[in-house]
Amino acid sequence: MGISHSYSELHGCGTGCLYHETMLRGLRRARQSMRSRLHRGAFQLLYTFGAPGYNRFTSWFFLGEWTEWQNIPLRHLPVDGTVVELGCGTGSLAALGAKHYRWIGLDRSARMISIARKNCNGSRAEFMIANARRLPIRPSEADAVVATFPAGELISADVLAEIRRILIPEGRLIVILSGELEPFGWRRRWRRVVLRLFYGLESQFTMSPRFPGFVGTMSVTATPGGRALLYVGFTAKEQTLAAGDAS
Repeated sequence: MGISHSYSELHGCGTGCLYHETMLRGLRRARQSMRSRLHRGAFQLLYTFGAPGYNRFTSWFFLGEWTEWQNIPLRHLPVDGTVVELGCGTGSLAALGAKHYRWIGLDRSARMISIARKNCNGSRAEFMIANARRLPIRPSEADAVVATFPAGELISADVLAEIRRILIPEGRLIVILSGELEPFGWRRRWRRVVLRLFYGLESQFTMSPRFPGFVGTMSVTATPGGRALLYVGFTAKEQTLAAGDAS
C-alpha cells in the first residue's frame, strides 16, 4: 500500500487528497531525476579523470568481489569464437578472455580504451572507441556479446537491436546486471549502506529488465563474499518472437 493510498483512506478523497498524490508523484520524479544526474556525474568522473585508479578503487571498495563478479561471464561463453565486450573499461576481463577467444573490447571512454590497450599489451584483445548504438562490427560477426554492470542505455531497445545485428543466429548475450556484498562484517555493512544511498533503498536484485529479441533467464550467482545478478540469453528465432508478440 502506497503512502498516498493510506492518506486517501484516512482523510477521504477530496481535492486535497488529489493534490497530495500529485505532490508525492512530483517528489518521486524529482528524486529519481536528481539520483540519475548524480549517477551520470559520478560515472563520468570515474571513466575519465578517475580511469587510472579505476581498478584500485573497485578492488578496495568491493573488497575484491568486483573482479569475481566481472569474471562470471567467462563460465557462460561458447567453446570458441568471437566475443564482443560492451563497456570493456580497463580491459580486465579482456585480458583473461583473449587467451581463449578473439576478444573485441568496446568503450566510449577514450581514457578507458587507452588503459585497456596498455593492460592487454601483447594479448590478442582488440579495442575500439565506440558508441553502443552504432557498433563497428559486421553483421553476424560475434558469437557472444558480454556486458558487466552496464549503464541503462546499454540495455535499451536500440542497443539490443544492434547487438542482435552483430550476433550469429542463436548467439549469446551475457550481462552482469548488479552485484551485492554479503551483509557480514562491518567492512561490508558500511559499504552496503553507501551503495543503497547511492542507488536507492530498493535492492538492485529486484530489477527485471526486458531483453526483446532474446530468450534467456535471470539468475543469482554466488561469489566468495557476495552475489551477482546474471542474465544469459540467446537471439530468438523469428517464430519464437512471433509467438511472444501474439501472446
